Amino acid sequence: DPVARIYLARRIDAAIDLARRGLLLAPISGRGHLETALLHIGRFQLVGLPPPDGADFEDSVHAFDRALRLQPWFAASHRKAARLLAPHYEIASPAQRVFIAGVTRRAYELNPWAADLRESVERMGPR
Repeated sequence: DPVARIYLARRIDAAIDLARRGLLLAPISGRGHLETALLHIGRFQLVGLPPPDGADFEDSVHAFDRALRLQPWFAASHRKAARLLAPHYEIASPAQRVFIAGVTRRAYELNPWAADLRESVERMGPR
């Protein structure tokens, strides 16, 4: 329903704006960057533009990158990022593919029992 999509997009935009303002106050908040990434990936899924055309996907990649650099020991953050980004690996830009592959491999190293992560790593091929 287009009306529902517009409503949801506006709500997500408001949440992204709030998250950005929060990050101005606490720029080294790994959790803040993670939540911002989740909002961007949600908006990307809602809008449906492929990664090369959708700024939300690129914004989510950058926010995930900041979150994971600030909290490299959080296995759950790596797992979230990998599970949300890996399905878009084939249609992502080359730079995004490098990031997605690295995050997915790291998530699998931290969670070797996760079958979905193993399948994603195998699909991405050797390093």
